[in-house]
Amino acid sequence: MSPGGRLGAVRNLVVANGVTSFGASVTEFALPLVALTLLDASASTVALLYATSLASQALVSLPVGVWVDRADRARAAVFGLLAGGLVVLAVPALTAGGLLTTGWLFAVAVGVGVTSTVVQVAAQALVPALVGGQQLLSANAGLTFGRSLGTMVGPGAGGIVVGWIGAGFALLVDGVSQLLAALLLVRLRDPAPDRRASDRPRRAAWLGVQVVLADPLLRRILVGTTVFNVSGGLIGSLYFPYAYQDLGLSPIALGIAAMVGNVGLLAGSALAPRVVRRLGLTRAATLSDTIAVASFGLILSASLLSPLVVLAVYEFLFGLSISVFRVSVATLRQERTPDVLQGRVFSTVLLGPMFGAPVGAVLGAVLAGPLGAPGAIAVGLVVGVLSLTPYWLPGWRTEPTPDPVR
Repeated sequence: MSPGGRLGAVRNLVVANGVTSFGASVTEFALPLVALTLLDASASTVALLYATSLASQALVSLPVGVWVDRADRARAAVFGLLAGGLVVLAVPALTAGGLLTTGWLFAVAVGVGVTSTVVQVAAQALVPALVGGQQLLSANAGLTFGRSLGTMVGPGAGGIVVGWIGAGFALLVDGVSQLLAALLLVRLRDPAPDRRASDRPRRAAWLGVQVVLADPLLRRILVGTTVFNVSGGLIGSLYFPYAYQDLGLSPIALGIAAMVGNVGLLAGSALAPRVVRRLGLTRAATLSDTIAVASFGLILSASLLSPLVVLAVYEFLFGLSISVFRVSVATLRQERTPDVLQGRVFSTVLLGPMFGAPVGAVLGAVLAGPLGAPGAIAVGLVVGVLSLTPYWLPGWRTEPTPDPVR
């Protein structure tokens, strides 16, 4: 594939990522409403639905990484999009036929978790095979920008679509978006499609784990992001109850703060290449993650000042910094990973955070009783500070980049 063809392929990946992020945001908004309005589900059922999707991602992460590293990564991405589109379209089809049940909704949640993992792992493994150097940094920034743009527009559009055609049919948007993204990528070619290995699946999966455990920086990323997601899951599970009940903010005010945060996500993904070029990958990751954790403190201080203004500032700072962090660690991980192991290493690094967020949410529910929401959020802030340890200990900013065999 020519250099121009590779850049064109990355552009298609960026556009497809933005399109599917938009559709996924609509589904994230509409799926709980399907359970609540069409099936009269309880709040605990809705929470379990969310947990089911996360759990399915975590359980298939390593097997998907093995498969992607052995398959044509471009075709794997297209397969995941086609399968994901059909899974999501099952909801409006079942709704139209009067056949939708809670069991079907849980099956869809599992399907969404599995297919989204396939697409995510395939895309992350494919990008470093297409471009390198500064182009790799720009490609990761582009993927983050597309995802942020889709996430920013999706919930608002989801509300309009739900009001227009109902929650059950709103998932048509996600289904169509995934099918359109598959069309964008159908002509994409993997530069190295034949990477079959003789290792058995269990041994193949363990090779990815070994790479992460043996590499000092990848090991720190795994530990840091896992602990950070425990903090984020704890704080995130109590953020809306705290803002609504303790601070007295209306849903409209919370929506405004969230929109400001989405602007921060876009700004961070646009600024990430400049920040990384100035500071380097490891320093950019350390600074951005530190700002993200520090911004959690604004949530607690919102009770002392104007709550809407303070939470809007929090949302913006968190979105800005977390975008830079994601671009930095994604590029760092890809640069330190052999091409034949990109899928498995990404799946391994992803596995800890996938489990960390639900653990944090459960911890928040346990602590909210005796400590109240503010006290539990304070615990989450302490956990967030602990998550910075791997990035501030000696060795993180001076560790040389290995020369992996590609």
